[in-house]
Amino acid sequence: MKHRVVRWLAFACLLSLASASWAQEPARASTLVPVFVTSVGASEGFTDPDGARQDSVKDLREAVTGHDKTLHLVDKRDDAAVVLTVLGRQKGGFFGPGNTLRIKLAVKGFETEIAATVRGGAIWQGYSQWAPVAGRVASEVEKWVKANRARLIPPPEPKAEK
Repeated sequence: MKHRVVRWLAFACLLSLASASWAQEPARASTLVPVFVTSVGASEGFTDPDGARQDSVKDLREAVTGHDKTLHLVDKRDDAAVVLTVLGRQKGGFFGPGNTLRIKLAVKGFETEIAATVRGGAIWQGYSQWAPVAGRVASEVEKWVKANRARLIPPPEPKAEK
């Protein structure tokens, strides 16, 4: 009998903790900055004919998803506060400058370019040579978003007193 009471109390505590964390999830989602990723060749609903840019869009989307404490990947441009457009990439040599990915970051009429380079891409044959570069770009975007968060997400409106 005593064990049943303890089990029910433990179950009730877990249930209340779970419901409290679910209740906080919408508040957390409202602090994330929504980001849309596309490429320069994709417009009017058409896909980019350049396969390299398509691959970099995929890599960058995965990299943005990995920064889920700051950035929130969205599927529609209209839902985004920040739009990242893959402009192109340049393959470096084994001893050269490395692989470079260039993107355009756009917010409410403001645009800037971000580029990142990772050396040693030729070593990783069979492994995505561009995923580490996309990860570096996503990190740069995250830094920019943190520095400009106040202009990207409006502060919450004060609750009206009853």
